[in-house]
Amino acid sequence: MAILDFLCKAPIMKILRPCAALLCVVLPVFGQVEGGLTGTIIDVNGDPVAGATVSLRPPGSDTPVLATATTSEGLFVFAGVRPDFYDLSAMVPGFQAYTLRNIKIDPARETSLPPIALKLEQITLTVDVIARLQTAQTSNASVATTITNEQLRRLPILSRVVLPIAETQAGVAANGVINGQRTSGVSVTLDGINIRDNFIRDNAFFTPNLVALDQVAEFSVTTALANASLGGGSSHINLVTPSGGRSFHGAAYFYNRNNRLAANTWFNNKDGIDRPALNQNQFGLSFSGPIRQDKLHFYGNYEAFRYGVDVTTVGTILTEDARSGIFTYEDLSGQVRKVNVLQAAGVSADPAMQQLLAAVLGPERINNFRVGDSRESLLRNTAGYSFLRKGHHNRDNTTLKLDHTLSTAHTFSGSFIWNRQDVTRSDLLNDFSSIPKVHQDDKRKLLSTGWRWDLRTRLTNEVRGGFNDAPVTFDTDEKFGARIIANTLYSNPVNLFRATGRETGTADFMDNAAWSQGKHSVQWGFQTEQIRVRIWDDSGITSTYFLGTSIENGLTQNQLPGIRSDDLAAANGLLATLAGYVSGYSQTFNVTNRTSGFVNGAPFVRQLRLNNYAFYVHDAWKMMPRLTLNAGLRYDLPGVVNERDSLYLTPKVENNSPVKTLLSNATLDFAGASAGRPFYARDKNNVAPNIGLAWDVFGDGRMSARAGYSI
Repeated sequence: MAILDFLCKAPIMKILRPCAALLCVVLPVFGQVEGGLTGTIIDVNGDPVAGATVSLRPPGSDTPVLATATTSEGLFVFAGVRPDFYDLSAMVPGFQAYTLRNIKIDPARETSLPPIALKLEQITLTVDVIARLQTAQTSNASVATTITNEQLRRLPILSRVVLPIAETQAGVAANGVINGQRTSGVSVTLDGINIRDNFIRDNAFFTPNLVALDQVAEFSVTTALANASLGGGSSHINLVTPSGGRSFHGAAYFYNRNNRLAANTWFNNKDGIDRPALNQNQFGLSFSGPIRQDKLHFYGNYEAFRYGVDVTTVGTILTEDARSGIFTYEDLSGQVRKVNVLQAAGVSADPAMQQLLAAVLGPERINNFRVGDSRESLLRNTAGYSFLRKGHHNRDNTTLKLDHTLSTAHTFSGSFIWNRQDVTRSDLLNDFSSIPKVHQDDKRKLLSTGWRWDLRTRLTNEVRGGFNDAPVTFDTDEKFGARIIANTLYSNPVNLFRATGRETGTADFMDNAAWSQGKHSVQWGFQTEQIRVRIWDDSGITSTYFLGTSIENGLTQNQLPGIRSDDLAAANGLLATLAGYVSGYSQTFNVTNRTSGFVNGAPFVRQLRLNNYAFYVHDAWKMMPRLTLNAGLRYDLPGVVNERDSLYLTPKVENNSPVKTLLSNATLDFAGASAGRPFYARDKNNVAPNIGLAWDVFGDGRMSARAGYSI
């Protein structure tokens, strides 16, 4: 419901309601989903054929889904084409009809065809050609590649998560570093909707949606020289969901992985604990086909991932002597000595510390010496306890997509992607619990809708919009009291991790147009992205007492004869643990509004807002039959990050001099739009030119030479 409220109240809705009709015609943008197809029609003498009717239809169908006509220079352009295989037909009175079959359209890429030569019609005849795989890009300078679902299926992907496969491409390194650029500069979309983690952008391959293998028909990776229509980053990963076809298709699978035949680890055997269990089940099914032949098609998919695993965990516990205050050490001569640190300090055990110690496992549980200061031949003060902690990682992914071809002038598409992630976080624990107390249970939803409309024979408009609701939460079952005690000599029985998380909602709207005339194919567009992030964090809101001694109350070497310095520190640690000596105190106080003051126990909550806008224009000029010049200009107008309630503090700049402000006794005040103090001034000079040349060396599409420059 939060994302729906966000969409209804977002600033973009104030623009769209009164201007929807104007936007469809005047403010277009690239959808980052569909591909394009371009080529020329010539006669046997190499002269352009104007006015030829060119159409695309699904393989095996007689009904075209898209149609256009060649310009006076024989140029034809299809923009906003759904990625798939198509048959192309070219017809013009006086010439033989021509059919080119199995043309592949890739997402966010333009496919360029070699010139199609039509022969004069002497008798009724159709030329039927089966397209070969074209490896050379002859229409632009973009460096891009496409990975299909068929290719993905050949790889042993145990997780069945798609995005990390992009790392196999040239120039792509770990965490989504592409050509050495920052990971924050990588745009990742699914059906045109931004699926990046828009709060923490350190890893471009992480998306909360965890897109699975059968949710992707193919994806394109653009590593350099993306044309002006692609925004949101300097490199782009564009994923597209599968679509249904003219016939029914279904698939089902089941996969199990377990360790029933595996041996236990050496350390587990030594510690006397069982072999950790591991059982992974993956299963799913997909079904697609026509609802109305050549008009309405569907694709549905469900995939489940169930992973149960035991994790070997080692905690630190006190020996029997240490629980009573007796500290054991070896002096400088190697002699074993025992000293009661409570008696040496003249104090008794603190009741609160005894209550905490009672929740710690007893010394009879000691089964290893990989932690602590003991060894098998000498039981001193601390030792290890190994045990198995159960964990699981469960996922559910669901996809539903509809494609409707109303006519060659109007096509519609819509996709809904839902996924759930249920994970126990053994890596965020410090206690002795056999079942993790920290867990994630998040449900994410993505909706993408599109409408392609041929306003005229060579003028196309596409509108696409949608949202991605992607929470990431870390909850805990730990029951915290009025205080937290930290820095104990043993593993704390209270798990110290506090609940935190974020709810990220991203809404995208984009509109693109394409027009071809003579030797030119022009695209221009507009897009906006609205990001809303609600973050919360309970860290520090409970008073935390840090145990430790000082010069005044700590033990000295005189009280522990012949002790080494590191052992003296351990002795004082045991004294502080049992006597409750406090060396420090910490608590975080947060505000709930600008007039509340610091509120005891209030969590840290912020509501972040960011609205981005962009415009672009791009022209592909076929200067000569084998030479294409691409020139584009993109203007981005990024918003100013804002906190809804203006609860962040920033220095008040005095006399317009940040340097003097920081050197003086600066004053902090609330910042944000509602407080009349934006975080920073809007950056309005983001103009990015793009230019490229593509030369079809031999004129057959098999070899190209390209060069380009872009910002």
